[in-house]
Amino acid sequence: MPIYRIMLPTLRNDLFEQRLPDLYAVAPLPPAPPSRPITLYKIGESYFVRDGNRRVAAARTRGHMFLRANVVEYLFDPVPPAAEAMRFLLAQERADFFGACFFAADHPAHHTLYAACLGAFDELSAMIDRMRPELERMGAAGDQLLPFWYSHVYEPVVRVARRRRVLPFFDFATELDMFLWAMGRYGEQLATLPLREQIRQGRRALVALWLAVGTAQIRRA
Repeated sequence: MPIYRIMLPTLRNDLFEQRLPDLYAVAPLPPAPPSRPITLYKIGESYFVRDGNRRVAAARTRGHMFLRANVVEYLFDPVPPAAEAMRFLLAQERADFFGACFFAADHPAHHTLYAACLGAFDELSAMIDRMRPELERMGAAGDQLLPFWYSHVYEPVVRVARRRRVLPFFDFATELDMFLWAMGRYGEQLATLPLREQIRQGRRALVALWLAVGTAQIRRA
C-alpha cells in the first residue's frame, strides 16, 4: 500500500503524553514489526488506519514508500467526504463492539463508551480479554463479566478524570480514549501486573495528566 494514500493517523497516546512533564515520561511504545500488515478501511479513494497507526507514522518519518496492508472496503454512492466517512467508521466499530458484547439496554456503557480514534474498540476488546481470567477469579462470568469489568475497572479509573474535569482540556478525545491511554501507556509491562495494580497505575496516569493540564492553565492565567 503506498503510504501517501493513507490518511494521516491520529496517535492518541502521543496527544496525551505530550501534555505530561518529563517527570512522568515513559519510553515510547515501539511500533509492531513491519512484517505484520497494517489494517485499513477504504471508502472511495481514502484509506483510514484501523490498526497500525504507529507503523504508518514511523514509515512516514523514515521516508518509506509502502507498507503491507489488509484492506476492508465500504462501498458508497455517492462517496462521502473524509470527515463523514470517519464518523461512519467510528460508529460502525462501536456498533460491532456492542453487537458482540453483552450490556443491558439501560447500562451506562451505552452512554459513555465512545471513541474518537479508529481501532479503539479492538484495543478495548483485547484489553478485556487479557483481564478475563482475573475477572473470572473475582467472581464475574458469562453475561456478568462485562458489567463487572465496567464497574470494577473502567469506572474506578475514569472517575479520577471525571472528578477533576480533565476531559474538557482535550477536545479531540473521548473518555474511552483517555481510559485506553491511561491503561496502555506502559505497554505489556502493565498487562503483566495484577489487575488491582493495573487500575492503580491507570488512576495515577490520570492524576498526573490532571496536574499537568492544571499547571499549564494556571501559567497561562
